[in-house]
Amino acid sequence: MYKKFFTGILILFFYFSAFSQMERSYIREGNDFFEKKNYSRAINSYEKALEINSNSFEAEFNLGNSYYKKGNYEKAIEYFSFLSNTQRSKEKLANIFHNLGNSYLKNQKLDEAIKSYKNALKNMPERMDTKFNLAMANNLKKKQPECENPNPDSDKKNDDDKGEDQKDKKNQKDEQDKKNEDEKNKEKKKKEKKDDEKNDKKDDKKEQQKQEKQEISKKDAQNILKAIQHKEKETKDKLKKDKKKLQKFKIDKDW
Repeated sequence: MYKKFFTGILILFFYFSAFSQMERSYIREGNDFFEKKNYSRAINSYEKALEINSNSFEAEFNLGNSYYKKGNYEKAIEYFSFLSNTQRSKEKLANIFHNLGNSYLKNQKLDEAIKSYKNALKNMPERMDTKFNLAMANNLKKKQPECENPNPDSDKKNDDDKGEDQKDKKNQKDEQDKKNEDEKNKEKKKKEKKDDEKNDKKDDKKEQQKQEKQEISKKDAQNILKAIQHKEKETKDKLKKDKKKLQKFKIDKDW
């Protein structure tokens, strides 16, 4: 009985060991692709590692980094936010919140970025890169109200500028429309000219064919007339010849 128990334990050990090795293999593969900046294939490898072990912190964290590098900040935020609720290690939390702050900053969400950097510093107060990013986010936050909420004295000027901009845009649109219309008319005239030239060529060809036909008919008529005249001449000549014969050989009367 003990033998069967220990055999079962060994089988489970080798089973989990094999799966752990496969997980590590996919993570190493993903890391290689990440180093080569092939982030799509890195994501694919990390996802395979998670299929084997859904609790793999390294695969999950590196997936967030890969989506960040790929420019998919929403997806990166999704992964880092999930990890921030599953980890207890201060070092891991500092890394997670730092990268979460970077993702929010890239996504122009300054309040969330500032909050994330502060959470990172709670877990690792001396981290200089997080302090620098927090200062940058705060600086952007200070500048933001100046852009979004100008002081009241400038409201009228801004409205006037806006009106001028709209007027300029309308004038530009009208000019562009006129230019487009002129181009259309030019193309239309060019097409009509081509059509007229084509029709003129057709008419010239018809006229030429007609003239050629008329010339042929006239020539035929002249030939026929000449033939008739020749025939008449032959007939007259023959009649004259016969008349001379009659005059030369008189028939004697039979008394």
